[in-house]
Amino acid sequence: MLCYFTYYLLYKTLVNKIKVSINNISKNALIYEKVILGVENELTKFTRFINHGFADTNSIKSETLIYDVCGMAIYQIENRYKNNLPLLLIIGWKVYSMPFNTKENKWFVSIGCRPDLNFPDKKSINKYLEENGNFGSNTKIFEDYSIAIDVLMNSGNNAKLNINIRDIHRH
Repeated sequence: MLCYFTYYLLYKTLVNKIKVSINNISKNALIYEKVILGVENELTKFTRFINHGFADTNSIKSETLIYDVCGMAIYQIENRYKNNLPLLLIIGWKVYSMPFNTKENKWFVSIGCRPDLNFPDKKSINKYLEENGNFGSNTKIFEDYSIAIDVLMNSGNNAKLNINIRDIHRH
């Protein structure tokens, strides 16, 4: 019994995880482009195609032992272009290691095209999200593309990041 309790305690405090849920209520599907993960991060689930009008409650799952969980998923937005280049949706996350951390987990969303974007690599993604991340909940509006993204992220080392992508109408 003591072994099980010790294992459970270590697992709950040393394994850092994130589950990203994407609710795509826009009129365009999302198609996998690439994933960038931080050092020692493992991708345990990844949805490659998210149809429009579809909510995928387990789109992305990632975890690591001891290290911060951090990464970015990049999706192409189907049938959306800027200067003949595909429009990309970038979703980033950073879950701080526990149990001695007091920082709030961070998220990042952006829309743009490849030449407009400066993607971090595996070694710099942790710092990139530290400097550019948001925490809590918020709505990001990308008026140039008529898209709004509602984001909510909880704290703790077993994080959930909920993303709602929706079209907005210009007046």
